[in-house]
Amino acid sequence: MTLLECMKHGFNATGAAEVLCVHPQTVRYRLAQLHEMFDFDIEDPEIRLEMMLLLHTWIQRRGAAAS
Repeated sequence: MTLLECMKHGFNATGAAEVLCVHPQTVRYRLAQLHEMFDFDIEDPEIRLEMMLLLHTWIQRRGAAAS
């Protein structure tokens, strides 16, 4: 959820934090962890749309599987 909300908010930690109901520093910390995990730049505009679509679909399917 953090990555998707960050993408929706243009990687603005404050905007994403409001939606996620966490402190902006928590979002920054999570993003730093994600930057270390991935082998590519998660903020690259060329892959942002594809990642948003994949994350949205993954979250929906994950929620449906839990129901």
